[in-house]
Amino acid sequence: MIIGAIRLTFVVGTDGSSSRSTSQKLKERIWNRFKFTCIEVPSSAPNELVIGVASLGINETQTRNKIQDLIKHLNEWGQVELVNDEVELIHFEDIEAERNFEKYNP
Repeated sequence: MIIGAIRLTFVVGTDGSSSRSTSQKLKERIWNRFKFTCIEVPSSAPNELVIGVASLGINETQTRNKIQDLIKHLNEWGQVELVNDEVELIHFEDIEAERNFEKYNP
């Protein structure tokens, strides 16, 4: 199993209400079109909106392709300005091996 962790950074207006409404629209759109779990991540910049996204897949190629489809869709959507995307793919088997090693290491 592959876990895709994505951090998406957007530019938004400086008033707080537009940031909240943009966040809600983004999270709903990502869920409705891709069924990825989303959360708004705190940001120190007033005109920056950071959304964390999680995706699960069976293999790395499938998961990477779904994530690239999401990023392409957001760039083409026109309702938001995506300025940065960071993707990390985590292999669940690696997590299990690390956990077992720590558990039995004296």
